[in-house]
Amino acid sequence: MRGVSNDGDGPTSGKQGDEERTPGPWSDKGYNKLALGLAIGAVLGVAIGTSLGNPAVGIGIGLALGIAFATAFGYRAGGDGEDDEDD
Repeated sequence: MRGVSNDGDGPTSGKQGDEERTPGPWSDKGYNKLALGLAIGAVLGVAIGTSLGNPAVGIGIGLALGIAFATAFGYRAGGDGEDDEDD
């Protein structure tokens, strides 16, 4: 390929180890709960919207509920249980 060098300065391929991951409040389990919450929220939103006569409004309501539930139950999910406080 033209203009592409392989001098080792680019990003490395492969899965990052745990020590190389940037810490964040969401683990993989938390992201899975977020995706599940959004999917369930969209389905419930269509049902709510159909009963109200406007599926677009229902989808918005359902996604908001899905995000709220996923945030409530998925935030910090799968953490190691250690406190973030420095003693």
